[in-house]
Amino acid sequence: MADHLVASGQEIGLQIAAYLNGELVVNVCAGKADASTGRLVDERTLFPGSGLISTVVHVLAERGLFDYADPVAAYWPEFCAHGKQGITIAHVLTHSAGVPQAPPGLTVEDLAGWDGVCARIADLRPLWRPGTATGFHVLTFGFILGEVVRRVTGRPVSAVLRDDVAAPLGVPGDLCFGAPAADLPRAARLKDGDRSDPLVNFPPGSLYHEVLPSWMGAGAALGNRPDYQGVHVPSSGGATAPALARMFAALIGEVDGVRLIGPARTNRVSSLVTVREDRGERAARPERPRLHRRHRGNGHRERLRLARQRRPRVRRPGTRVRLRLPAQPADLRTRGRRLPGRRRDPGGTRPGGQDDSGSPAMGERARVPPPPHPRPQAKSSRRTPPVGRPKGVDIVARGVPASGTMISERGVAALVR
Repeated sequence: MADHLVASGQEIGLQIAAYLNGELVVNVCAGKADASTGRLVDERTLFPGSGLISTVVHVLAERGLFDYADPVAAYWPEFCAHGKQGITIAHVLTHSAGVPQAPPGLTVEDLAGWDGVCARIADLRPLWRPGTATGFHVLTFGFILGEVVRRVTGRPVSAVLRDDVAAPLGVPGDLCFGAPAADLPRAARLKDGDRSDPLVNFPPGSLYHEVLPSWMGAGAALGNRPDYQGVHVPSSGGATAPALARMFAALIGEVDGVRLIGPARTNRVSSLVTVREDRGERAARPERPRLHRRHRGNGHRERLRLARQRRPRVRRPGTRVRLRLPAQPADLRTRGRRLPGRRRDPGGTRPGGQDDSGSPAMGERARVPPPPHPRPQAKSSRRTPPVGRPKGVDIVARGVPASGTMISERGVAALVR
């Protein structure tokens, strides 16, 4: 399949990795990492990605270094300027903190100065009361969480990722914020796809253009800049598919005796928190804290019956990535079936807690309104899938887009059937 995607021109180069029950069962490379030189993709080729900073936060929370309900200003006092003292770590993870805008005048060159960027973020004025609205914090998400990590541990966030996540998994050079100069030759050379982005049609002065500075919309031109590849931008990062798949497998189970967080926290951080319109993109999307964009929760994306996904996933972490969270109840894969042990109340809502701001609490179920026109379920002669926890596959497919075509999760899953 990977060779076909390259031969057909849908991809220039890609990596595919899958874990099953803690074991690497698929590890495929195909195509070119740099079409201009002919360099081939191999297991060590670095691609852009995300999900790394959320994992770091959950690992440290598991160790008791902070709680999701803690105010950011408790660890970063300067952050409380302009009334931001009520913003919690949970608000940042759920993109509901109210500071999605990039600091005015920020340039690519400024990213090399961590302290300067954080000082400018600390001086931002919130656009809404924390927890009352949602907007994708494209750049501020990673820097706010990264500064909390730095102040709690006394180490740069890149060092925490390397020492506390990548090293225990045996992949210290394959998960990174800012690739070392020696590793820059490993980076794939990106190429923009030809799909149009409707968001570029937003009028000047809209929140979208505050959230995403013009230089961040440069696409492949930005991603291929060595000075950008080498700076610490925790909202993104560099990774190989085998290393990223290994990290996600260790978030939901053991991999060679290593589990990054316990089962209780895995369930908590992969729970749907709220469903709101994204103020930056003006597109209605379910929201949660990040097990890691699109549907936001605790920093990660997982099962979302609201979206009627036939296959549960852990979020869409970045360009050319597909992830799947295994070990979900079998009937999550059957449209229209209720989860075992969960009652449906007359209003069609699910039980859920709220924090002091009135937004759903971390790890609690959100109140999700029923669809306005539910479709009648057709009877089927097929046998009902057994209720339980079937074996699943963690999938990471990373590649360089040729025409903007995505690798489907279903197609990757077919490799291990």
